[in-house]
Amino acid sequence: MDGYTSYLSDFQPAPEYSREVLYPHAGSPLYQQLRARGILPETERIGGKVLDGTAARTYRTEGGGIAETLEDLSGAVVLVIIPPEQADNYRRYSPPLPLWAWLAG
Repeated sequence: MDGYTSYLSDFQPAPEYSREVLYPHAGSPLYQQLRARGILPETERIGGKVLDGTAARTYRTEGGGIAETLEDLSGAVVLVIIPPEQADNYRRYSPPLPLWAWLAG
């Protein structure tokens, strides 16, 4: 194995995830929409600032996965869900998920 191949093998694989856009409103607040998708709002942690200075929020899912949200300038909320079997890849992956997940669209 040459140095370049060794360097590449040090990177963790990107975790698999699902992404959707939520549109909270008075009749269906964000926490209600999250709970309907198996996300536990009471586990909310506010993460570091992402892109435009908005803080990403991290949650646990009922099955042990991870969910992250980020509100965009229009008020829509981008939701990314990482399944439980991908949680370790998520924790080790670089760059951190919030940045590349939002950019990946």
